[in-house]
Amino acid sequence: MEALFTEEHRQLRDVVRRAVDKHIAPLARSLDEEDRPNGAVLDLLHELGVLSLCVPERLGGSARDAIACSIVTEEISKASPAIGVMCVANWATMNVLAARPSPVTDAMLGRWLARPTLGSYCLSEPRGGSDAGNLETRATRSGSDYIVNGTKCWITNGGVSQVAVVVAATRPGVGARGTTAFVLDTGTAGFEVTRLERKMGTRGTTLAEIRLTNVVVDESHRVGAEGEGLSLAMESQNISRVALGACCVGLAQAALDHAVAYGNERTQFGQPIGKFQGMQFKYAEMATKIEAARSLVYRCARVINDTGAASRESRRLAAMTKLFTSDMAMDVTIEAVQAFGGCGYIQGAPVEMLMRDAKVFQIFAGTNEIQKNTIAKLLQT
Repeated sequence: MEALFTEEHRQLRDVVRRAVDKHIAPLARSLDEEDRPNGAVLDLLHELGVLSLCVPERLGGSARDAIACSIVTEEISKASPAIGVMCVANWATMNVLAARPSPVTDAMLGRWLARPTLGSYCLSEPRGGSDAGNLETRATRSGSDYIVNGTKCWITNGGVSQVAVVVAATRPGVGARGTTAFVLDTGTAGFEVTRLERKMGTRGTTLAEIRLTNVVVDESHRVGAEGEGLSLAMESQNISRVALGACCVGLAQAALDHAVAYGNERTQFGQPIGKFQGMQFKYAEMATKIEAARSLVYRCARVINDTGAASRESRRLAAMTKLFTSDMAMDVTIEAVQAFGGCGYIQGAPVEMLMRDAKVFQIFAGTNEIQKNTIAKLLQT
């Protein structure tokens, strides 16, 4: 892996790792219990440049690449997968805006440089999760404006974000070709957070239902052309999937580290349980799965850097990365809980939180069943 990293990547990893160990790791349990973003953490991430990681260089940002995003989310997710997810959703919003520069999108991106800012990426709907082309949210033209009505659900950072990208149907009934993206200030009249979900895992960032009621959007706030909405969303999703894969690697590595440490401390039948061959085999299998997943993450990130997020190879590897790493994270955290025995089942055990966190990675950003469809389709065409 080190061969793929530049000296700048290594410096970034070291800075983020030290900050996570000092400032985020001690808060991981309280973030999980309170299930709300922490203002001090947001300030820290802004100061580190993490929240603004994808602002283009022409606007004064660092325009970090897919490898850098993966490094950051792996390190953060060792302590708090919730904060890792929060960052990935934030970057997804920024990547859509950066893909279609305009005075409005540039001004929106400038917010991330000026102050701690979060973005939310509003695509999923109650009846349009995996079938993202079948949107019921409508954007109807009215002179130089659009009037947007509909409901979005399972929106990461909803309720705490200041900027939202909303994908709506401008030509209903024609699928993806009829979808268009818009960027909104979340304080816009008619943009309402109607529910914050109570979640099993990744507690520490929000997941919201959002209702849009006669929201007036000037055409200058359209991102790209009409009909580009879903293609822009999917291009951004490819970057998100590799970064989420890095989250899975980080949380799985943390689970293994906790299991090994516990195995050295817990004594049964006259010796530490980590000395038993059965436990050592668990460690070996967990470590091998993690290393394989890490290799896939950074290979995919390299391909995205070299060929672009929309290339055929990027789409194939992003789907494989999301599929493999999320299944791996679930497998490893289950084994880590097993290694802890009864202690691992009790709230407060570090592996208990990580196991709950792991599950959602098999679901969001395209379920793993959808990833299999994508991989198979790309093999056949």
